[in-house]
Amino acid sequence: SSEILAGALQDNDRALIVGRRTFGKGLVQRGFELPDSSEFRLTVQRYYTPSGRCIQKNYKPGHNGEYQTEIFDRYDRGEIFSADSLKVDSTLIFHTRNGRPVYGGGGIVPDVFVPSDTSGVTSYYIKVANAGLLRKFAYEYADLNRERLTESRDTRELLTMLPSDQILLQSFVNYANSKGGIAPRWYYINISAPLIVNQLKALIARDIVGMDGYFEIANATDPVVLEAASQIRNGGADFPLSDHLLIISIMNKDDIRAQVRARKAMLDNDERIGAAKRVFDTLCSMAAFTLAEKVLVYHSLPDELSTHEFLGEWEARKQFFLPRVNGLDLEILPYSRTHTHLGAFRIEEPDGDDTADIADIDLIIVPAVAYDRFGNRVGRGKGYYDRLLARAKAITIGVCYDFQLLEDEIDADEHDIPVDFVIADKHGIIRRRRK
Repeated sequence: SSEILAGALQDNDRALIVGRRTFGKGLVQRGFELPDSSEFRLTVQRYYTPSGRCIQKNYKPGHNGEYQTEIFDRYDRGEIFSADSLKVDSTLIFHTRNGRPVYGGGGIVPDVFVPSDTSGVTSYYIKVANAGLLRKFAYEYADLNRERLTESRDTRELLTMLPSDQILLQSFVNYANSKGGIAPRWYYINISAPLIVNQLKALIARDIVGMDGYFEIANATDPVVLEAASQIRNGGADFPLSDHLLIISIMNKDDIRAQVRARKAMLDNDERIGAAKRVFDTLCSMAAFTLAEKVLVYHSLPDELSTHEFLGEWEARKQFFLPRVNGLDLEILPYSRTHTHLGAFRIEEPDGDDTADIADIDLIIVPAVAYDRFGNRVGRGKGYYDRLLARAKAITIGVCYDFQLLEDEIDADEHDIPVDFVIADKHGIIRRRRK
């Protein structure tokens, strides 16, 4: 039922779904009792979301083993830990009421991917958890101190009545050794300490103030809950939702590149063409473009917002320049459709020796993997454009798909040069925020 609700809210743009892909169970079965009181179940219906997506994941008759182990296959191929490994069927694209693409093929794919956090899971933690020692210790501690702890009025007050984290951890380690026969291994214990202590506090609270207390403590460090709260604070979940981004909870540049790459792979050709037209139509309406005589633009790769049609439309009316790799830097040369070659990184580069001074350029169209609202960029990691922009005097504009515009601030380095504007498909023009 949770998958049905999540899918309905997502399709109607009434909720931002945060986390990882759901299991994909969407069958309705009717039971028929047999004479020996056993029962067989016949599938009579399937659950579909309002956009037409079938929640049920695929299965084939005679391949029951594959169906049962599919959830483990997700771990094996890394889907639990990286959005880049999240495989969706590009032939099963549906759209929400506001036009956001969503995907069929089984389960509900989140709008905001949050990787599973296993940083505190060690061999010591696995042993004590599998032996039930966390639960047993918490129950015995709560029972032993029940008279005192029940005086607390709420979870916050209860936490002030518990011992320090170090004392609580040491008490549990001694308990696990004496009652469970699990010897202390302090290297692993220190790694797992935050996880162990938080779970102990949550389990004690469950015994004293009930399930509300348990979830109040457990959710305080849950990455999915924290990301959901962040989205609410930063406006990412504001109604109406639009196709703004697939985000990760930890803004690591390599992870951003992986997630954007995965999101780009989901686009079909019509979506790519439509987005490019909308973005460059918006660009052409800007005074910065109208007044510019010399414009530096990039020659797009297949996975980038296409500049080919834009160049063809304006080539006779503007003086365009393209970058060319020269060692660790970019040099710029006039663009001519018939005088380019496949250069570094398989990007089309201009021919000739007629290099121009970047200081003479009026407008620069800057490519990137992602942008934020402060104009910060995530590039491909080589720093070519940052070195070029450091010498430029022109207005700079980034162009992108909506999902390449991040709501969270990118962790910019000293040498990173922000752009003045970003144009993001349906979001339109975003002027750089000043800190």
